[in-house]
Amino acid sequence: MHPASHDDAGGGRFGARPREGASAEGDDARCWREAARLRREHPGWVVLWLDRTRQYRAYRLARARGDTVLTAATPAGLVAQIGEAERAFRPPSAPRR
Repeated sequence: MHPASHDDAGGGRFGARPREGASAEGDDARCWREAARLRREHPGWVVLWLDRTRQYRAYRLARARGDTVLTAATPAGLVAQIGEAERAFRPPSAPRR
């Protein structure tokens, strides 16, 4: 899933991306692949790459906490936040008998 074009109806550009050129396009492609990998590894989350802000974002799919939004600059940072959020959402375990 890639973002829609940034072109407006008049053919001009608005809100130019922070970086332009072939290296930025290659970097964005790598970041989109990383987001796809994170989606596969964390099926309870929607993970996106936001090229305008150069950040990864994750939305929790669970009905009880649909308002959870995590943001990080790196895949590792987002994975750490997902782990923390999942531990926080985990129901307390039943006492052992």
